[in-house]
Amino acid sequence: MQFSAFKRQLKSRLDRTSGTVNRRVPVLFISMTGLVLVVLAFCAVQLCIVSFLSPHGQTLVRLNEEKELLLEENRQIEQMIAERSSLSVVLGRAKEDLSLQRAGNVLYLRPSSVSAEARGN
Repeated sequence: MQFSAFKRQLKSRLDRTSGTVNRRVPVLFISMTGLVLVVLAFCAVQLCIVSFLSPHGQTLVRLNEEKELLLEENRQIEQMIAERSSLSVVLGRAKEDLSLQRAGNVLYLRPSSVSAEARGN
């Protein structure tokens, strides 16, 4: 009797474990299939995003190159302005182009002489 009880108990344990193993296989298969589908969906979304942003990236590169060219042109213009507006250049151009000379005698007006004329009225 003990042997038959032991045999039934062993058989029930084997049935339970084999049943759970059989139940686990479809769950594992379904979960792996789901994981593969999620990875494929992620890759598809990434490809869509990259294909959408790729032309914008090329535009950004072109605009960046244009910005660098304009910055270099600004530096050259600022240097040219600094060279042409220096005091020695301005004085030289005033002498050569406009035939201007420094004044030898400068007559300064005093406020008292100007105010005296105003009182006389």
